[in-house]
Amino acid sequence: SNLRRELQRLEVRRGVQSKARWDSGVYRVALVGYTNAGKSTLLNRLTGSEVYAKDELFATLDPTTRSMVLDEGRKITVTDTVGFIQKLPTTLVEADLVLLVVDASDPHCEQEIAAVRGILSEIGADQIRQVMVLNKCDLLDEDQMAERLSAHPDAVQVSAMEGTGRSSLRHLLRCV
Repeated sequence: SNLRRELQRLEVRRGVQSKARWDSGVYRVALVGYTNAGKSTLLNRLTGSEVYAKDELFATLDPTTRSMVLDEGRKITVTDTVGFIQKLPTTLVEADLVLLVVDASDPHCEQEIAAVRGILSEIGADQIRQVMVLNKCDLLDEDQMAERLSAHPDAVQVSAMEGTGRSSLRHLLRCV
């Protein structure tokens, strides 16, 4: 109940702070997703960073935040969170936008999406705007990709490893 009270206070503050951060150029984006969805690789692609990214359980043990500058010069921060299974970092609930990163090539991705959304709901972060990012699209054939897109038509398709879809994602970040 203490956590719920704190989340309610954060929700009130979030609305005011979100606009202030956007106006000041410090807009916060959180990368969330099941472990091994490619969050760290996507962080590296978006921000030009070189954070540790490896296809192994809990390669990211602590949240990592890097900044990036959008085409119009606005600065945002992007936080790579710990892969979902364990406790979620509290910095996530202060995000303005959640990018739900999904390993689209994983045959269990729908269950993983449900698990991530369940955790977001449990901590009250489901009220934060979310955009789904279907990662690892380079590993799917056309039929598999069409199936993923029919289930999630508003998702952005990327391959963080190959760098494809990055411009679409950057455009989306400019428009939020």
